[in-house]
Amino acid sequence: MSTILENLECLLYCKVEDWNSLQTINLFNCDITELPPEVSRWSAATDINLSYNQLSSLPDAVGEWGAARISLRRNQLSSLPDAVGNWRTETIIDLGNNQLSSLPDAVGEWRVATLIDLGNNRLSSLPDAVGGWRAAREIDLSNNQLRSLPDAIQGLSALENIYLRWNSILFVDDQLCVKCRVYYDWDTKYFSLENKKKIQARYARKIQRVYRQYRKKRRGTAAIMIQRRYRDYFYRVEGPWYKKVKREYLKFSQTSVSSKTAK
Repeated sequence: MSTILENLECLLYCKVEDWNSLQTINLFNCDITELPPEVSRWSAATDINLSYNQLSSLPDAVGEWGAARISLRRNQLSSLPDAVGNWRTETIIDLGNNQLSSLPDAVGEWRVATLIDLGNNRLSSLPDAVGGWRAAREIDLSNNQLRSLPDAIQGLSALENIYLRWNSILFVDDQLCVKCRVYYDWDTKYFSLENKKKIQARYARKIQRVYRQYRKKRRGTAAIMIQRRYRDYFYRVEGPWYKKVKREYLKFSQTSVSSKTAK
């Protein structure tokens, strides 16, 4: 641990005894793999940037941080300690591009955070505690494994944008729908329950059209082309045709593999 401390002292140009006077912690892309308990001394810092490192876990000492902005983007975090529940003064919390599969109930204490970035993780569900994110204006949940959102999300009155691209979420309540985004600059009503049937019919026709086009030209690539073009909503559209198309292009794929093996 002494080696880790010495490394951090060198990176910060500051002895550990003086860390409690630091206003900014900028350790972006420094190959840091572990944080010592002494990081609790960063309590006076207003900006803590540990993005693009190799952290797989956080010590309970992070609960002493009171920075307005905390960025742990693009690390290897698979879980968060309950100590993050002490991040009650942070307004920007960036945990995007990690390996988080779940969130502790303690995240419900992020009551003043206006931007919460959890995009590009492995979240399959959110705790009801997210209802505590009362000040959140933007929440990024894109590229996770979510199939639904907790009802508590609907009670976030300050919420303006919630990014859901590349999830398995089908449709959401119409009141929340107007806040859902696919791209940062693209408004969409794609997730509306009210428009569910219209959306299903629209994309059913599109996918069938692409399928017929590539079935004639390049039979073996029909599945690939459909998935590339409609990856984000291919699974959203259900019906008899879906099973038929899936069955057919799986058959083409198997035929393609068999022919290559024979050669």
